[in-house]
Amino acid sequence: MKITPIIAQLRSYCPSFAGRVAGALELAALLDDNVPLMALPSAYVVPTREDPQTPTTTAPYMQDLEEKFDVVVALAPSDERGQSVADRLHDLRAELWLALLGWSPPGCDPVEYDGGALLLLNRARVVWRFGFTSMSVIGGVRAAGEPPATWHDVERDGLADLLRVHVDVDNGPTPDGQIEHRLQITLPAAST
Repeated sequence: MKITPIIAQLRSYCPSFAGRVAGALELAALLDDNVPLMALPSAYVVPTREDPQTPTTTAPYMQDLEEKFDVVVALAPSDERGQSVADRLHDLRAELWLALLGWSPPGCDPVEYDGGALLLLNRARVVWRFGFTSMSVIGGVRAAGEPPATWHDVERDGLADLLRVHVDVDNGPTPDGQIEHRLQITLPAAST
């Protein structure tokens, strides 16, 4: 799943971040006090995991894929215990839910909440991760003109057009090996 649409969705529907939403591929950088962050509060979309399921068909190839991502939120603590930040995190979680739960990123099923956890709490910042998941499908039936997504598609694209079908029918109470009916169908050639 691409994270750019998720970032755009959060920028549009999470006013507390005032547009301070970006992507990140390295979670460790967000936890390093020496790495500057955007002004706080801010959010970072981090792709975290893909869990493929067993393929449902092989012709065409189709496989469900569970895609997980985190929205990592960084806040400035206003008290050393972090009590006020806990309430603020609750409010930010509500904004994230409003923006994401039930929304479908391009090519994916609606987003679901997958839990959250504290990543860092010190005098400089509080970092909390909110986990989300969405399902997509690898492969499947392609629309006309769509590029191949799997080897099955590439292989099928290399086959010659089906031009003729020949059917022999052994019609009787029991098969006797005698062909009673023949059918031949000539199909129009596909236009390229």
